Amino acid sequence: MKKNQPARLDDWLSSRVFLIVFSLILSFVLWFYVVGNRNEEIAKTYEVRLDFLNPPADLALFPSVRTVVVTLNGERRAMNVLQNSQLTAEVDLKNLGAGRHTVPIHFKAPSRMNVAQIVPKDVEIELARMIDKELKVKILPPENMPEGYVMDGATSDPDVVVAHGREDQLSSIYEISVRPTLEELFRGGAWRIPLRSPSGVELDFSPADVTVSATYYQGIPRKELPVEVRTRGTLPPSLRLLSAKAVPETILVEGRAEAFDQVAKLYTEPINLARLSKSASIQTKIAEVPAGLSLLSSPAVTVNVEVKTLNDTRDYEEIPISVTGASADVRWAVEPATVTVYVEGTANVLQNLTLKDLELTAFVDVSNIVAPSMRLPVHLKRKEIAGVESVGVEPLTVKVTRQSQ
Repeated sequence: MKKNQPARLDDWLSSRVFLIVFSLILSFVLWFYVVGNRNEEIAKTYEVRLDFLNPPADLALFPSVRTVVVTLNGERRAMNVLQNSQLTAEVDLKNLGAGRHTVPIHFKAPSRMNVAQIVPKDVEIELARMIDKELKVKILPPENMPEGYVMDGATSDPDVVVAHGREDQLSSIYEISVRPTLEELFRGGAWRIPLRSPSGVELDFSPADVTVSATYYQGIPRKELPVEVRTRGTLPPSLRLLSAKAVPETILVEGRAEAFDQVAKLYTEPINLARLSKSASIQTKIAEVPAGLSLLSSPAVTVNVEVKTLNDTRDYEEIPISVTGASADVRWAVEPATVTVYVEGTANVLQNLTLKDLELTAFVDVSNIVAPSMRLPVHLKRKEIAGVESVGVEPLTVKVTRQSQ
């Protein structure tokens, strides 16, 4: 009896009933596993592009990042089919002007999902006006120029190029440097050299490259050094210094190469400002030639000093504001009803100047104004008088309100 039990167990395991029961049990296990995992909540990270809304029409956009990393929580099934391309984050640039701004990033999670984290939460944005500016081409010798050798007669075609870039960066740039290689200089001839932006600046050039020619020989180094005007003393209280420029502005100097490394400019003998009563041209000379260098022209220079007589200012308060351009059946109220007018001119003229002399009137123009209330600029009408340079008003604008019609 016991010897037949293994055979009966084998028959049972291979029977159709066992197979059906086993299949049903396995199906239920798999079904519960799939259903359980389908609604399981998971976290997943996406790289999401930034959309910049309402960009100013006249400004270029320079964001610190163009994508953000977003972590979402949601059902496994929905998360597995969600693609990066389906997600966008928004940055609103409305009412922003030129300069640097920190702007929050807005992101809306898809249905049945929650935002766990956004990195970064804010974006640094620079808005800059793009301009074109002419830059002079400056030709520099090769960096590895042998001792005692000189590059001379360097020319560029064209010698002025147009750079397109940000206004805040171009405002301090006046020239663009190009530098031939030592091999090109040895070979001679003309070379096409591409223009490259200074470090930290992105510029587009027209043309993109220039043709450079130069000669190369062994000799004493020469260099044009700028002349800076030195002054002493102070101007009389009634004067203001506008400029003091040397003519010529540069002087050709030769000498040892190491001496040029120590000298950036030449200086005039000091001009005594205390002796000036008006603009003048003063003859002077280079004060001292640094050791190791010598001038290749006369040390004499002319300094053109330009000064301006300081003006006085006089204020006239409570000048009434009139209204022009109003219909006969409409009355306008002005707030404030008076302004302060300040006049700039020479002291002797302002001393006895009256409003009657100026024939001064202040007014606002309401022609074609349909709004019941708005701010309008204050206009001034006056007589031209010698010695009166400018007339201003405070405040610049006033509020006008329609009273009746």
